[in-house]
Amino acid sequence: MKKTLLALSILAALPMVAQSSEITIYGKVDVGLSYTHIDHGVDGVENSDNFGMMSGQTAGSRVGMRGYEELGNGMKVGFILETGFNVDDGQLGQGGRFFGRQSLLYLEGDFGNLKVGHMGSFMSGFPDTGLFGGNMSPFAVGLGEVAGHRFLYSSEDALPMDNTITYTSPKFAGWQVMAQYSGGMDMNKYDDGVEFESSVDRYAAAAIHFDNKTTEFNLAVDWTNFKSYGNNKGTYDSNDPDDGWRIAFGVRHGVSFGNLYAGAQYFKDSRHFTQDANQFYKRGALASLGENKEDYGFLNNDHAKDGYGINLGIDYFALGGTIKGQVGYMNAEWSEDSSQEMKRWFVSAGYWYDFSKRTTLYSGISYIRDSLDGSRYARYDDASCIAASLGIVHNF
Repeated sequence: MKKTLLALSILAALPMVAQSSEITIYGKVDVGLSYTHIDHGVDGVENSDNFGMMSGQTAGSRVGMRGYEELGNGMKVGFILETGFNVDDGQLGQGGRFFGRQSLLYLEGDFGNLKVGHMGSFMSGFPDTGLFGGNMSPFAVGLGEVAGHRFLYSSEDALPMDNTITYTSPKFAGWQVMAQYSGGMDMNKYDDGVEFESSVDRYAAAAIHFDNKTTEFNLAVDWTNFKSYGNNKGTYDSNDPDDGWRIAFGVRHGVSFGNLYAGAQYFKDSRHFTQDANQFYKRGALASLGENKEDYGFLNNDHAKDGYGINLGIDYFALGGTIKGQVGYMNAEWSEDSSQEMKRWFVSAGYWYDFSKRTTLYSGISYIRDSLDGSRYARYDDASCIAASLGIVHNF
């Protein structure tokens, strides 16, 4: 109740704050319908169909404000405060945090830009610091359950990170270098974690960014130093797990008829995958069949994974809007047992129509297929999912 009252009080005060010329209030409201038809790939488990309303299918619904003050000599200080929420039920996003998408202070000058606070990683699609969103593939990280590149990549950074410092250099002929460090990626995970110590997961990354409007290119390398002591609300298969490493690149190139996209990620000893392959497995039904969780939890956090994902995409301007297409492939194996393997591929298509500069009708459909190999998965056939989405997004 107190959290709700605080949220309402802050939202009510935003118009008065925005009267200053240095303050901007902005947001995105996205809601639509989602349908999935799932073949769980397990003998004795029936296919399932799910239909419902979903918020934030193109990108998370949000409201935010940003502002700055000129300090003189080309220097300025500014802030960004951004709240995610679900349109369908009104709940706060990012685990119920009020400023869960971004809350940061920055200093900018001839030296570049330095941000401090709560923000997205370079490999995420979160604004201002994320480099791999809708700029790197036609369906961004995904259109609800319609597949995007999130379905192929490791996501150690699924949520914006706490205790984070990000540096971005000035532009040199369209090029920038970037560096990032988090002294405690998600402090809500821990009962006794201390930031900047080995009782929490920590993170470091470096990136190269290029953008001349026609072509955008991103290359990022990151490292996750998993906690090595203390209690944890989530567990790993080792008290001192190996550190995770990832490298990713993405490119978007504008042509006369639309945009072309390409991207890939290599991951080593990664543990977190936002789009778990096991979303296609009916866990309750498996339990009723006497299945062991270890037998079907291929991408769960207990097991480190090595592998890669590749995606190609296109935006084609036609029929008064944009036709979108994307294909992707992923190959992953357990780091400690390479015989346990998962292969995934998908194809996605959609059509988006702009009613105005602020309001867009979107639609998408995809077919996703998973294959599991190894002694633990011999009982499974291929699992597959047909997913479709339709909705409207309004930006303000």
